[in-house]
Amino acid sequence: MIQVRKYTIGWDMVNKVGYLTIFDETGKEHVFSHLTLQEISFLKEMLNHRKVHIDPQQWLVAGWDGL
Repeated sequence: MIQVRKYTIGWDMVNKVGYLTIFDETGKEHVFSHLTLQEISFLKEMLNHRKVHIDPQQWLVAGWDGL
């Protein structure tokens, strides 16, 4: 699994959609766009964990202490 290093989150107040860019430890960026308020709130909560990873199947995984 690849660890998430940082992220940028944004909310389009006019169109009411969210945007999220995640940067992993290799420097690759993962872009998510047109997110609902519910989706962006959920992802923000996940990203608040101490360790967040992206697994080989492109799942965002939080709270994994097995590494």
